[in-house]
Order: sequence, then structure tokens, then C-alpha cells
Amino acid sequence: MQKPVQRAPVAALLLALLLAQACGGQEGQVQQASGAQQQKHQPPLFTATFPHGAAIESSIARHPEHDFSVFDHLWYHGSRFYGIQSSATIRANASNLGLQASKNVGIITLATANPKKHYANIQAKWLGGLTLLVDQPYPQFPDNMGFWAEVLLPLYSLLSDAAWRGAGLGRVDQILFANMHRSQLTGKDWVWEMMKLAVAPGAAPGAELPRTIFYDDFGQLNRREWLCIQRAVLLNDRYIHKRARSGFWSPQLAARFREEAYSKHRITMPPAAPRTITLLNNAHSEKVVNEPDLIEALYDVGKAFGQRMRPLSMTAEAPFQSYLAAMARTGVLVSRHGPQLANSMFLPPGAVVVELIPYNWHGTGFGEVYRNITWSTADVHHVAWRARHSRWALYNSTDDQRYSSWTAKECESQHCVDAHAKAHMVVDTAAVAELTQESLAAVRGGAVRPRLRPWPIANEESARGNWWHIAST
Repeated sequence: MQKPVQRAPVAALLLALLLAQACGGQEGQVQQASGAQQQKHQPPLFTATFPHGAAIESSIARHPEHDFSVFDHLWYHGSRFYGIQSSATIRANASNLGLQASKNVGIITLATANPKKHYANIQAKWLGGLTLLVDQPYPQFPDNMGFWAEVLLPLYSLLSDAAWRGAGLGRVDQILFANMHRSQLTGKDWVWEMMKLAVAPGAAPGAELPRTIFYDDFGQLNRREWLCIQRAVLLNDRYIHKRARSGFWSPQLAARFREEAYSKHRITMPPAAPRTITLLNNAHSEKVVNEPDLIEALYDVGKAFGQRMRPLSMTAEAPFQSYLAAMARTGVLVSRHGPQLANSMFLPPGAVVVELIPYNWHGTGFGEVYRNITWSTADVHHVAWRARHSRWALYNSTDDQRYSSWTAKECESQHCVDAHAKAHMVVDTAAVAELTQESLAAVRGGAVRPRLRPWPIANEESARGNWWHIAST
């Protein structure tokens, strides 16, 4: 005879469940407390103790021929940078700190009768070592590869150049993104991988990247505290310094950067441009409306020249390695002007870029951003088709369309620039196909200096001081 099953009273089961939850809750509280304790014991970025004999007064050493400046004892307080100098220094006309150093970094000269007494009357903290002050020109677009390339390629060039050592500069201790929040670069693999490559010449041996400091980290300072940055280096940018370079400083540096990128990510770079036409577009950006017709036209060009043709859609969130692999398989890159074109620096030697520039896209030198990058490599050929009439633009609204009659030179206001940035694009497929054919014929046989169609300028341009302009004058 089977024994009846013994059932626990309901009250006992409820009591056991409550006890388990209470223990689990206590354990969770202990884990949270432990995590907070660990966070609390992380070393602070800024120290309260100044080195013995540290100078308080600020100074600057400009190196205009190499596009950078060195700031000693640069002060930060209340979201602003200051140069603290004595009244005597300023009266002697030796002060040169009050300036717009880059697009988003201004330095205010603060005059004081005695900098040491000023220091004695404030709460101050110290950031020692060498700090790279990185100013991405448009922080509202943290994933824009073009804006990052304008910063990182000259930075790599500087850290690799003898001018860095000649100025008595050594290992980089930290990178300061004063105008960006850390969360803005979360998941931005392309930006971080480019950062590692660019800073590698100045990083400590075996370190992928120096420590990074963002605007958020200034939260460690209370509102009354001042921060003294022992030494900061800031690159000149083309937005403030008209002759500043926005590409590589030499073709040799461009080739080395490309080789290091391929080597690090274990991708083989072909010795010559592959026989493939890639039509690249940004999946999250404005479209080429008649893209199917463009694909058909480029397919015919490829067929005539024995080239494979493939459309490729990518986003800014795509891994850096994916972009690198795509460039390794491309001989002709056709793309609407946009951030994805920053990857043209990784094209194999002898490759061609056919850029499609939207109507009225000229303000602040935007139309030449990617040309400056490829021209600085000296082995990637770059041509462009430029929309010269509003019929090639599909505006988002009638409000935007009111700018359709403005000339490229007139379209410098933010509203006009935004209207054309948001507009979809229609291209002259026959003209683009003809330009691609001409370019393929010109580079056939590996010509080092092929006769390509001149760059289609929108207005009278002046040289920007890049090495290719200087060499041609």
C-alpha cells in the first residue's frame, strides 16, 4: 500500500519564501555596497596636492609651422579655460594667452597682481603630466567620421613628426575631450579604433590608449574648485587657423598609417587597386533618390572595363574592421559626400574616389573635407561630380526649398547649410558614368600622376596651406 505524500503547510512555504527573499535582498544590498565601495576607492583623476615648486602662472609656446600650441599651467573652472598671468606680464605686452584656440576651445586671460596669492585664495586641484586636448569640431555629431578624421590624421602626423620631440614633448599621459560626454562615444568602435591608431606614436609602450577624460569627469570638481593642467597640447584646426592642415602631413605618414591599420586588424592590403566598383552609401543618411539608375549606369561602366560592381550600405555603427575590409576590396569608390567617405584613406594605392557633392554644399570648406584626406595620401585619386542646380536637390520642406536660388557662396548661414544637408540628392547618372569611365581610363596601367578632371569648385577658392597646395605654387 502506497504511503500518502507529506505536504508542507502553506504557511510554512510562505515563511520560507519570505526568508529567501529577505536573504537575497540583503545579499543584493551587500553587492551594491561593495560595488560602491570599489568605485569610491578608484584613484581620482585630479589631485589636491601640487608638486613642490610648481609654477602657477600660465604660458604658451606656439608652433605655427607645425600647427600646434603647448600650454603650461592651463587652468579650468566653470566650463571655461583660463590663462592666469600677472598684471606685470600683461603690461609688458608679453601676454598672448587670450585667444580662440580652436573651434570650441577659447582661453580667457585672467590678470592678477600676484598669481601665487591668487592660488593661495582659491581651492585648486592638479592634473599632472602631458594632456592632449582634443576638440572635435562638431560634438553634436559624435559619430561623424569625417570630423574625427580632420582631428586625428593631423594628430597622428604630429605625434610621428620630429617637431614633437623637438618641442621637448614625450609620452602622452591623458586625452581630454573637454566638449564631449563619455556616453557620446559609447559603442562608437570606428572612433575608438581610429583614436588608438592616431595616438599610438605618443602612447606608452604596450598601452593601447592613454587614459581618457571627458566633460563628465569635471564633475569630480566642486563649483568652487579650479583645475591646473600641468601641460596641454592643442592642434590648430582649419576652422580658426586658415592654413592648418586637415589631412596627413606627408604621403609617407599616410602610407604608414594605412599599413598599421591593416596589420593591426589582420587584413591583407592588396598591392594594387582591385577590379571592383563599390557604390557606398550611409544607411542612416540622406539618399541618392535615383540610386537604381546609378547602379545600372555603374554596372555598364564596370562591364566595359572588366570591373565587378557592387552596392554597399553601411552605418556609422559598423565596426572599424568592416569598413577596412570593404576598402580592401574596392578599386573605385563611388559615394555621395558624407562621413563614410573618410574611409577612402584606407583604399589601396591606385584606387579612385568618385564623390557626389550635393547642390550648394560648400560652406566652411565642407565640400573639400574628403578630397583633402585622399590628396594627402598622394596615391588615391579623387574626382567629383558636383550638383550645380537645384533640380538635383529634393528638399524636405517648402521652408527648406526657399534656399534653392541661393548661390553656394551665399549659403553660409546655418539654416541654409542645414537645409541642404537634409535634402535628398538626384544625380546625373550619365555624367557620373562618364566621369567614372574617364578616371578608370586615366589610371589604367598604374599611372602615378594620371590626367584627371579638375576638381569642380563651387566658388573662387584660396589655398588652405596643405602640402599639395604649397608644392604646386
